[in-house]
Amino acid sequence: MKQNKCHLLLIIQRKLGPAVNRSIADRWGSIRYKKLRKQWVRLATSQDIHSIWKQISELLWQDSIYRTFNEACRLNDESGEGAPKTVALLLRQLFFDMQCIRIRKLSDPPASHPDRAVASIAAILDSVRKNLKLITRYNYVTNGGVPYDPFVAIDRKAELFSKSRHSWFDILCSTTETDRHPNQTPTRAFIKSANKHMNELAIFRRYANKYVAHAATEESRAQMVKDLPQLSLKQLETGYRSIIYAAKIMERLIGEYILAEVGTPQFDVLEDWDQPLVTEVNRDYLWKYWEDRRTFLDQFEKSGRI
Repeated sequence: MKQNKCHLLLIIQRKLGPAVNRSIADRWGSIRYKKLRKQWVRLATSQDIHSIWKQISELLWQDSIYRTFNEACRLNDESGEGAPKTVALLLRQLFFDMQCIRIRKLSDPPASHPDRAVASIAAILDSVRKNLKLITRYNYVTNGGVPYDPFVAIDRKAELFSKSRHSWFDILCSTTETDRHPNQTPTRAFIKSANKHMNELAIFRRYANKYVAHAATEESRAQMVKDLPQLSLKQLETGYRSIIYAAKIMERLIGEYILAEVGTPQFDVLEDWDQPLVTEVNRDYLWKYWEDRRTFLDQFEKSGRI
């Protein structure tokens, strides 16, 4: 009878793993971790228009559309057909400004008040950094009811989830399968690496702040003037890379996949691109429209004089 009882205890311990020896503090930590992780995952992967993956998707989609248009303009110039220069220059400036704003949004620091909370990679990383001690191997692996020990999983899916989370966490705490422990936490090197990528976006943030979001005075934008030659369509690509690299580190830390790629179009993105923008018949009308618009706007200047 005594042997059977011991055997039963061994089976229970095997089933529960490290859970049987967890303290009250550990259990409260698990509750806090689940609440925080739910918030991180919601900000990163939900269907909200400001979720991280949506912001990244928009950033990359708009880039692909514009650069395809820019290439079409180049081909037209080479063939002698030309492209509407004023429209091309307008779109180029709008594209560059909006991409810098999008980069700034993704790298915005955490707000000091809940009413000003933002959905940004930098804000999530800051929350993860402050709560790194809660991201233990046990909490990370068992979230959502996944067994800590993959070999006691009730089905193949749970077993694979457990194994993959352990493998991810091995990378996060720089350990091997033989050195696993329930209370291990990620090394701070990953946070530092992600923040380094965020810091590489500083030039885009300065440009967005000084030239797009705010009308900075000549004195306050003096440093930015020196940085302007570094800004280009090519430089934007380095910004994309920094954002995606930081997002992928965050993905590992929160334990949830984050989509960071150009979406697959469900329609022909080049539809009607081969159609002329203006026909010869409409050209005279558009000149008149241009002059009428100028006259309409000029009246504000004349009627506003004191």
